[in-house]
Parts: sequence; structure tokens; C-alpha cells
Amino acid sequence: MCHATEVPSTPPIPGWVAGLARGVTGAGWMMGWLGIVSTWRGRSFWAAENLMAGAFYPGTGWRDDFAYSTLAGLAVYVAIYGALGGLFAAVVGARVGSHRVRLLALGVALAWYVVAYKLIYRHALPLVAFEYAETPTLIAHFIFGLWLGRYPKWLEARPVSPETVVESALAEQVEPPAGGAE
Repeated sequence: MCHATEVPSTPPIPGWVAGLARGVTGAGWMMGWLGIVSTWRGRSFWAAENLMAGAFYPGTGWRDDFAYSTLAGLAVYVAIYGALGGLFAAVVGARVGSHRVRLLALGVALAWYVVAYKLIYRHALPLVAFEYAETPTLIAHFIFGLWLGRYPKWLEARPVSPETVVESALAEQVEPPAGGAE
């Protein structure tokens, strides 16, 4: 039970969940960047997602509009980078300092770019390997690494609002301490 002068806090979430969340949201930042660059280059905002959708829907990589297949391409990106973030956080944990985590995350993101786009996609998804914009994709992975490197921030205990404390006390039917504040 908390005393009147203590600020209760929520328990921290597991590290892999924080990494998963950062990976999923980092994929969103990547897709936003790639969409902006695609628009600057005169293509559709959804060009990167449509290229990845070609893994499930052959012939959709050349589309320049948003279609049902675009969601499949977006889902692939979210799944890959969410898993990469969760795996990174599970392996690194809280064993290293925050600056090292950021550098490691950048290294992992850029290494994944090389492995995925230079090795895996060249054989598994040749259209993606042939058509992707190299420099913007590298920058997108840099953005992802910066975003992922901040996952330890989500592991800190957060103070709970006074309204939440009152609601939980009423739900448990806990009586307030007698005698008031000291």
C-alpha cells in the first residue's frame, strides 16, 4: 500500500515488448520517409509497400496507387521490423549503457539493411532488390536504428496519475488512512 507522500509507479514492461513497440513504430517512420522520397521522385507514396507486396501478389510491385495488396506489403515491413526490434531488445536487454544501446541499434539496423537488401531480397524478391531506392532506404534504416536505440526509455517506471490511484482504491474499497496527512 502506498503512503500519502509516495508516488506510485507502474511496473516496467518487459524489454522485448519495448523493442517490439519501437520496431513497429520505427517501421512507420521508415515507411513515412520512403513515401515522402517516393513522392519527391514522382512515384506513389506507396511505392515501397507495393514493391514488398510483390512477394504475395505478383505484378503489384509496379502499381502506383494504394490497393488491397499494399496492406500486405505494409504488413511485411511491420512484421519484419517489429520482430527485429523485439529480438534486439531481448538480446541487448538492460546490460549496456544507453549510448551503447543507441550505437548497437544503429549498427543492427544498418547491418540488416545490408543483409536484407544486398543478400536476401536479391534472391528471394528480385523486384524489391532491383527497384528500391538505395540511398533513401539506407537513410530509412538509419532512422529506424535511431528510433530503436531509444527503447530503454520505455522500460523506466512511470508515475501513475492521482485519478488512477483514486479509481483503483475505490475499486478495491480501501479505506483512507485515519488521522489525515502528517
